[in-house]
Amino acid sequence: MGLERLVSVIQDKTSNYDTDLFVPIFDAIQQATGTVPYTGKVGVDDTTGIDMAYRVLADHARTLTVALADGGRPDNTGRGYVLRRILRRAVRYATEKLNAKPGMFASLVPVVISILGDIFPELKKDPQTIMDIINDEEAQFLKTLTRGRLLLERAIKKLSCDDVLPGDIAWRLYDTYGFPVDLTQLMVEEKGLQIDMVGYEEAKKQAQLLSQAKGDAGCDEIKLDVHAISELQSKNIPATDDIPKYSYHAVSDSPESKYEFDPCMGTVLALRVQKHFTDVVENGQECGVILDRTSFYAEAGGQIYDVGFMVKEDDE
Repeated sequence: MGLERLVSVIQDKTSNYDTDLFVPIFDAIQQATGTVPYTGKVGVDDTTGIDMAYRVLADHARTLTVALADGGRPDNTGRGYVLRRILRRAVRYATEKLNAKPGMFASLVPVVISILGDIFPELKKDPQTIMDIINDEEAQFLKTLTRGRLLLERAIKKLSCDDVLPGDIAWRLYDTYGFPVDLTQLMVEEKGLQIDMVGYEEAKKQAQLLSQAKGDAGCDEIKLDVHAISELQSKNIPATDDIPKYSYHAVSDSPESKYEFDPCMGTVLALRVQKHFTDVVENGQECGVILDRTSFYAEAGGQIYDVGFMVKEDDE
């Protein structure tokens, strides 16, 4: 018999969520968000989805606290991807159903530890690292969540009478904005739609072939590998702020209108030539330029990079 079931029997509760393994977490959620208290509604009775959000956050906070304490880390593959999906699902419920502010989900970690810490002593070793990982992942996901939701809603509005979201759109949401396809699937199902998964797999395959073709062309002389990134970090050069890439407007009111991006002022932090950082670049020499800010979108899989130009300040 599992711990939750055993506690529900001992405490004479019909639901695991009514036991003291969950009630303190629900109380913390209610206090942090100011939403209505948990009432235990499920299914069609939970018309607002708020009680579901309570359960999702509590369950996922427990799962992530234990997994991260055991050394697990969010990633794009394998077990790490499972953790990332769990975390992103919790963040989405927190923001959409409970109107939670950033950092609220991580604030549940100490509550989980107070409940399970005596049973799992490893939870008490480094709670701050667990909270930092959750906050970092949440911050990265929130950057894409709003943008991805807008793109998805825009795509759905263009679907005329069809109830199938094209697979290439679902792939672009993942490849460009970090939206896992299961999250996109959940969001479209809530609107009575489904994803063309055959089209999704085909778009994924084409993106991989394009990426391999570019790699075979030997165009990686100025690209940043893990060693280059480590070198930049050792020099205390910060990651480029690419938020300006979201500052754009349509040229016209036409649905097929192109978009224009606002100019972005940036400072050159480093130069890269032939897999090495340098202080000097010769006239006509191809190089990589690392800026503190940029409005350019970087290439990822099948999503092509932005093309533009840079000019020196006050230079005609």
